[in-house]
Amino acid sequence: MEPPEDLSTLLGRAHQTLLAEMAGELRAAGYEELSPEQARVLEVLQAGGCTAAELGETLEVTQQAALHLAKELQRRGYVRRTAHPGGRGRVLCVLTEKALQHLRAAGYLRARLEMRLIERMGAEGLDDLRARLAQLGQDQP
Repeated sequence: MEPPEDLSTLLGRAHQTLLAEMAGELRAAGYEELSPEQARVLEVLQAGGCTAAELGETLEVTQQAALHLAKELQRRGYVRRTAHPGGRGRVLCVLTEKALQHLRAAGYLRARLEMRLIERMGAEGLDDLRARLAQLGQDQP
């Protein structure tokens, strides 16, 4: 009997497959492809604007890395940098309408992908998988 495949390999392959499906769906719908890190920036900023330092803290990257991501997204028209209401030279990163449209489309496509997963594994199977993955994430120190 052949040993089972390594769990990290299986999880990684599943993740890459879902990312590729999502990217393909977004491209087909006419949206630019964003890296997973850039997409995460949009998700973080969706709750409201924040500084590069706050963005870095949330993303668990350096302030410089967060600023680089924000500037790239600004160059592509997804993020606008504006003066922070608190002043003192601080800059706030906020989403543009283009980013909000992208997030709406991604949310719709994510729901469609979940429906396809339900077709493959059933609603209970997907719920069980979600619960088990959440449990694995909670077990991390």
